[in-house]
Amino acid sequence: MLYWHNPFPIYDATYIFKVYPRKKTTGTNPRYYTTFFWGNDGSFTWDTGNTANSYYGAHPYPVPAPMGPGQWEISVGSNDWVTGTEVQWDRWYTQVFRAWRESPTTTWHEFYWDWPDQTKVIRVPVNDPNWASKNPPTPAIVMGQAPNVNGASWGGYAGWEEFDGIIRGIQIYSGLLSLTDIQSEITAPKSSAAGTSFIWYLNLDPRPTDVTDKKVIGTPHNPSWDGTTALEWSQVQAAPSGDTTPPSVPTDLKAKPVSPNQIDLSWHKSKDKEEKDKGKDKDKDKDNDKNKNNKDDKKGDRDDKNKNDKDDKNNDKDDDDDKGKDAAGYLVFRNGIRIADVKGTSYSDKGLAPGTTYSYRVAAYDAAGNVSAQSSPDSATTFIEGIPPKHIH
Repeated sequence: MLYWHNPFPIYDATYIFKVYPRKKTTGTNPRYYTTFFWGNDGSFTWDTGNTANSYYGAHPYPVPAPMGPGQWEISVGSNDWVTGTEVQWDRWYTQVFRAWRESPTTTWHEFYWDWPDQTKVIRVPVNDPNWASKNPPTPAIVMGQAPNVNGASWGGYAGWEEFDGIIRGIQIYSGLLSLTDIQSEITAPKSSAAGTSFIWYLNLDPRPTDVTDKKVIGTPHNPSWDGTTALEWSQVQAAPSGDTTPPSVPTDLKAKPVSPNQIDLSWHKSKDKEEKDKGKDKDKDKDNDKNKNNKDDKKGDRDDKNKNDKDDKNNDKDDDDDKGKDAAGYLVFRNGIRIADVKGTSYSDKGLAPGTTYSYRVAAYDAAGNVSAQSSPDSATTFIEGIPPKHIH
């Protein structure tokens, strides 16, 4: 478990991190996870009457508990607020958590679990004058595992709330950032005025050998370890498939208005370059071996015939390589905001405003989580009744 004792006050705060969750499927242990908590480094129920107070966190939560598949959740106010759908395992997420005090009696908690898609969000208010009115005995931020209490974690299970997967890209801010500032900070830490003012901890590539604060400015806030340096931080899992090459950029994106409230999109397939290049290397090796054997064993006209045959076969192989392996899926962006994750090469964007122009881009991703650059944009204007649709290139 990575932890910071006596951090900044519980409200206001902004957290940014990247996670690659893996599904817990074996054994009889409860299937809880911990991405992060702000709370007590000790008993969960520390307040008067053995009640929980002054904490929040976000992670996969088993539904139904304790053995069900995980759903993204906000844990706060002695409740677990979930998305209603199972986590998509074995892929990267950029996640954002914001917490702020609106009034002496109301606090807000906001978890964007698949940024930059701002529709994938959980928002939870706590309306209670006693909530977070005092600090826990040992205030702490923890990541990767809930604190242990007499051999058991906050949920009462020894080591069973550990995150299973990879955690990277940790950015912690001791204040509330706007959504615009958040996107700026994800693109380049300390690039916004608010981000520069509030940044509290930064390490985009934390590992067991180096979890030091990399923000450079201000006081460094270096975390500590409790227990083993778990696998979510290790080098071994940094590239689950060994594939670090993104697919090719999608091409020929077309946006076509079909009604006052819908625009249809289509584009050409992207190819997995890693698979394509590996395939070519293997074919070249085979061809070289064949060329050597044929050169040694065959003479004269037979050499010419074999060479021609091989050239034809090689051309066929190159054609196959050009086909490549299709990308695993595509991310669709409307006006710079991600709105969909699809497997095919088309998407219908519905629920739009009439007579409004929308701009779209598409990016491809592969099974290893590598994402291509975004395509060239295309725009279209939804139909106004009595006026033909307008299509802009």
